[in-house]
Amino acid sequence: MSIESRPTQWKKIGAAAFLLVVMLSGALLSFNIRIGMAAGLSVGIMLGIFLSLGVIRLNRLHDTKKDIFLISIYILLSYIILGTLAGFISSSILAILFALLHRSFGPSFVFSLAFSAAFFPFLFWHLQSRLTATYYESPDHRFISGPLNTLFVLSVKNLLLTLGTIALSVSIAYLIFLILNRINIFLGLVLFLSLCILIGLVAWLAFRRSAIGVPPEKESALQKKDAQNKVKNSRSILVIGLDGLCWDVISPLLERGYLSNLARLIKDGSSGYLQTIAPTFTPAVWTSIATGKLPVKHGIMDFRTCTFKGMTGSVRQFPPYFGIKGILERMDNILPFDLLKYLPVTSELWLSRPVWDVLSEYEKKVGIVGWYPTWPVYEVNGFLVTERAHCLDLEKCVYPNILREEVNPFIELRHQCHRPSHETVLAAGPLTGKIDQFMELSDMKDGLLPEDSDSRPELEILKFEYLKDTTYMNIAQHLFGKYHDLDFRAVYLHGPDAVAHNFWKWREPEYYRDVDENDIRMFSKVIDKYYIHMDKFIGRLLQNIDENTVVMIISDHGERPLYGGHWRHRTQTTHDLSTPGVVILWGKDIKKGQKLEEAGVLDITPTILYLMNLPVGHDMDGKVLTEAIEERLLDELPAKYISSYGKWRLSELKPSASSADAEIERRLKGLGYID
Repeated sequence: MSIESRPTQWKKIGAAAFLLVVMLSGALLSFNIRIGMAAGLSVGIMLGIFLSLGVIRLNRLHDTKKDIFLISIYILLSYIILGTLAGFISSSILAILFALLHRSFGPSFVFSLAFSAAFFPFLFWHLQSRLTATYYESPDHRFISGPLNTLFVLSVKNLLLTLGTIALSVSIAYLIFLILNRINIFLGLVLFLSLCILIGLVAWLAFRRSAIGVPPEKESALQKKDAQNKVKNSRSILVIGLDGLCWDVISPLLERGYLSNLARLIKDGSSGYLQTIAPTFTPAVWTSIATGKLPVKHGIMDFRTCTFKGMTGSVRQFPPYFGIKGILERMDNILPFDLLKYLPVTSELWLSRPVWDVLSEYEKKVGIVGWYPTWPVYEVNGFLVTERAHCLDLEKCVYPNILREEVNPFIELRHQCHRPSHETVLAAGPLTGKIDQFMELSDMKDGLLPEDSDSRPELEILKFEYLKDTTYMNIAQHLFGKYHDLDFRAVYLHGPDAVAHNFWKWREPEYYRDVDENDIRMFSKVIDKYYIHMDKFIGRLLQNIDENTVVMIISDHGERPLYGGHWRHRTQTTHDLSTPGVVILWGKDIKKGQKLEEAGVLDITPTILYLMNLPVGHDMDGKVLTEAIEERLLDELPAKYISSYGKWRLSELKPSASSADAEIERRLKGLGYID
């Protein structure tokens, strides 16, 4: 929430006071309205208990008493206010309606409907969000759109679920009404408190499996023993991470004779689909790739983490029920102070150690470029260039710091944190400069883009991603070529995913509505040409490896069309568990022409550790990709295991703020990653 002027704050306080007076007046004048408000208050308390305990349980905030208190107060108050308001509005509408009809009605009827009216919207909010997600990720439209982007369910299952939810809320309302009217007040309070305790126990047990885990202590004695044997490994590894790379684009290009470097790696190596995890949030999946663990173990759950006013820690995940995140954000907009603050995830939030940190402990030399998220930088046995190295005025971007001056000349996207990204793009020359290579201009008059091209956001995104990818390509090519003694090299590029999200509808226009023919001619090959651009970069990196190198080409997920387009932002593709990514292994001791059938993002780190002759952690959720490795090596080198490599040494309760945070959030919104 942005800082507001004092008059704006006073307006909000005045509006809240006026609403409170109206509600109290209505309660004093009408017994039925008092019943409705009491019903809403009861629902708010129960939901607040359920959700506050859910947040505490999911984020393991057991030891921070201040944070527990603040979270409970904020969530309880939010739902009490909304529940009471819902009860007041629903009972008031009923009172007015029956007065106009000149009919009388009893408190039983009002209580029941008011309670259900207060209770049901929270249930429906969650149900509606789930239906919306299913709709936009479905290959066929099982819903029809209604006013205000409401989705009407065509599926019988979901229709029955909706009707069942309404019936349940009315039944609970009437049951509580009977208890309060036919049993004394004291016993009614006891029953209400018992119900709240039961709800708390249900919440505590329900979120147990999804709670963030804390890694056990590492097995130091075994590590020291293995460290003495470090000279036995003669293999090096090169990992090239390409976000959103998918076989649906690669395969047709291979058939047409393009992507010569990928074609060689596929032919002489092992390849297949790389199963992803849900949700397919970029930082969560790439951290899983780097640790071999699920998000609940490594701690990176989303693009951002949230902190409440006064908290010492942060909330990494919210319960996926009753619209809690949206409700708290709306309360943040209403209140005269900042209730919530979002910060981009950083390396400080990792709970588990990345593979390059483990390799550094074993005195392996590593070089990491652009992996997301690795800012702020930390010490490794080699060098680390974070994903924010293109931010020229930001500190802690490169380790060792002496490399900062060496990599600066290779930065094409010369970004200043205080400037919006579109200013950075325009400062790099005409918007279409350097990206016209990806477009078809032969059918355009004089080979030029339309006059309105500078105002098209997808072109700005393409230019930004191209310059950023080129920056990290240049840095990786220079540093990997200069330091030949590296045992492990890894580079991450985000461009393929961003380009797919913004240009897919012109590649497959049959899945979208009202696609301009001129745009199809101009942009239909942008994605294909960007893949060809990536392939050329892979070829340049392959020039600096030897016969002892294993190359891994990986992506976190694939892409598929968002049928009809997204109703809220510009993104044109989606990804989930049904859109696996790409994995290609090539090099020493890797099978040739092998089709991988059971590879997943969690298997990358265990496979790297095995190939480096190091033990795999028992607490890792992945496995060694034995189907890609020569049988001879598997016989000579049985996999070794260790209980755990322990907790990430930099783990903090909340991430560091930086001058780049506001612009990072704007970029995430522009790409459709956050709302």
